[in-house]
Amino acid sequence: MHEIHNKYRPPKSRVKGGRGKSLKLAREKKAANDSAQDPQDASTQTEPDQDPNLTPKSSKSAKKINQFKGPIGAELSDEEYYLVNSAFLRDLVSVMSCPDCGTTENEISVSEKKGFCHRFVIECKVCGKIICDSYSSKRVAATDSSSRPPFEVNKRMTTAFLDIGAGHTAMTRFCSAMTINCLESSAFYKHMHQLAEESKQMRNQILEKARQVVRTTYEELDSSVKNQEVLEITVSIDGSWHRRGHTSLYGFVAAIDVSTGLVIDYEILSKFCLMCSLAIQQHGEDTDEFREWKRQRIERQE
Repeated sequence: MHEIHNKYRPPKSRVKGGRGKSLKLAREKKAANDSAQDPQDASTQTEPDQDPNLTPKSSKSAKKINQFKGPIGAELSDEEYYLVNSAFLRDLVSVMSCPDCGTTENEISVSEKKGFCHRFVIECKVCGKIICDSYSSKRVAATDSSSRPPFEVNKRMTTAFLDIGAGHTAMTRFCSAMTINCLESSAFYKHMHQLAEESKQMRNQILEKARQVVRTTYEELDSSVKNQEVLEITVSIDGSWHRRGHTSLYGFVAAIDVSTGLVIDYEILSKFCLMCSLAIQQHGEDTDEFREWKRQRIERQE
């Protein structure tokens, strides 16, 4: 068998680097041919020893992102946030001139910490004038009778961690690694409830608009259904789980109109509730306090 193998399948070359040398010679030959064909572009050709596979290429995702990037020298936007080191703030304040005495002996300090929002005070050490006393974030638009609505940066950070499927514990670890002040757990869950209510309102508005489009489409196809309160339409039902293998804790099902392709209703099913688990940790599962808390939550349809 060994002789047959050697006869019909000769062993590979044992010369180390043989294939690499062949590729190198081929690239050198190709570069020489290209230079001979177009001498003007010879200076722009790739070096013979340079591997073209190492040349960085821009992906399609990067190209899409670059389309929405603004110029480097653009003015600061009120909608953007930056992570800034405290040393940069001290250097920035040190070159500011006091409007009263004209000196640059200024000092910056933090008088309040409201989660990710800080109250900065810039004071002149010569004449004692308060040059600036303001928060690092603006407040969100008040939706109730509250005279002090929450700060926007705290709401945005809560939204960001919820979007990636993380909670307050992950936010605490992030702040510990970045050495920045973290949002209190009570404020985090308050923002979470507010975001859930806003999402619910937006969901109802989108569904109502989609249903109106579906009704208009069917009325244009058949004018006799304009006075009907309930229309008979054709829908397809589709659903999905978070992950495969029957291990997902939640999923959803949606009803899609066939004519327009719009979702007219959906339902989310879950086998896990974060608020229930927190209430069990606080009150205990077999306690009257937990049963009362659960009853009130069911009445509120949360």
